[in-house]
Amino acid sequence: MRAGIVNPAHMRGMARFWLALGVLSFVFAVLPAMPTLVFLGSAAAHECGHIGAMALCGVPRRGLRLMAGGAVLDGEFLGVPFGKELFCAAAGPAVNILFAVLCSGVNTVCAVNVLLAVYNLLPLDGNDGAVMLYAAAGMCGAEDAMRRLLRVVGQVLWAVLLMLSAWVFWYGALADQRGGSVGYGALFFCVLVRGIRGVR
Repeated sequence: MRAGIVNPAHMRGMARFWLALGVLSFVFAVLPAMPTLVFLGSAAAHECGHIGAMALCGVPRRGLRLMAGGAVLDGEFLGVPFGKELFCAAAGPAVNILFAVLCSGVNTVCAVNVLLAVYNLLPLDGNDGAVMLYAAAGMCGAEDAMRRLLRVVGQVLWAVLLMLSAWVFWYGALADQRGGSVGYGALFFCVLVRGIRGVR
């Protein structure tokens, strides 16, 4: 790159890097270390489940985007059969459920993986649950009807999750003098940032 010429893609990449670094700094400063590390490891395992399924199905990967509320794995699903798309979407939550079963004696690992699986299976736009329902409806020729239905369901679910996150944040702020619950309430808000655009 010549001096004096700004590369927009490079600037966006740097902005994402600093945003991710800032979020991680906040997470480790506010939240207890062990549950946070378990969460990050479980989220990474979740994405590895998707990557493995995509490799098995021959679906090209375009990239992994890190966001305030998690990660989004982009794949080239155009022309891919609905059954393979369903399998790829289900692989992430399946890994979390497997970890929860295998680590059932370790409360933190089990709880974090169950929560990750449940959240990702919610039929919210961008979540694995919505992709699975779209793919299943596509196999029956009803993808458009499912999309219309999930648009309404998604708005109701986002409203409920926003109220729940506000309650978690407020309850934590009142009840936890060490700030742990406050941090988890704030993290829950960050997770919801990923889907705020869907509430329209």
